Amino acid sequence: MTHPTAGSTPDLQITQTRFDYVQLLHMVEEKGKALYGPHYAIHEADRALVMKIITYFTADEALAPKEGIMLHKGLLLCGPIGCGKSSLLNIMRSLSGDPKSFGIVSCRNLVTHFNEQGYGMIHRYSSMPGSLIAGTYCFDDLGLEPNGSYFANNCNVLAEILFNRYEAFVHKGILTHVTTNLGPAELEATYGNRLRSRMREMFNLLAFDEQSPDKRR
Repeated sequence: MTHPTAGSTPDLQITQTRFDYVQLLHMVEEKGKALYGPHYAIHEADRALVMKIITYFTADEALAPKEGIMLHKGLLLCGPIGCGKSSLLNIMRSLSGDPKSFGIVSCRNLVTHFNEQGYGMIHRYSSMPGSLIAGTYCFDDLGLEPNGSYFANNCNVLAEILFNRYEAFVHKGILTHVTTNLGPAELEATYGNRLRSRMREMFNLLAFDEQSPDKRR
């Protein structure tokens, strides 16, 4: 079975894969319609990116190197507001057959929980070595959250969680996914170059086109 390259002429070197990507794209659209309404569609300009994401979640070892995907890393999905980052990952989560394969949590809500609960919340989502809860999470809308404050102690909550999850990635192979409106340079300005360096190790960077329209309209 060959992998179609949407909107372009197929490469001369055709990669053999056991997955039918035309059917998988159709499944993604149908699940999107079921979750978000009949207007949901994969735009032509986004198809190449969606192909990469499908390649990742099918763990297609034959095609992943061609698509520049490293299956042992998580996903860092960037793009402008409303381009469909969060909904796309939620669709893939729903199609996986195991809705607990990864949880999706709002970065802003995490800060609110930190303000109420303190540092135990950071430990709960960090999947640190020795943590009682170890699992894959998608942190949604990274970079829009404020700093946390617990009993007058200020804390960059997501930076702490991601530093800890980097250690969990290195020592236990635990994956993390992130959606963000920020680009790599903006992430470095927000969280510092030490975390940005670790994020390069943790994530496959996938980005919607900067001109991708707001699909919520």
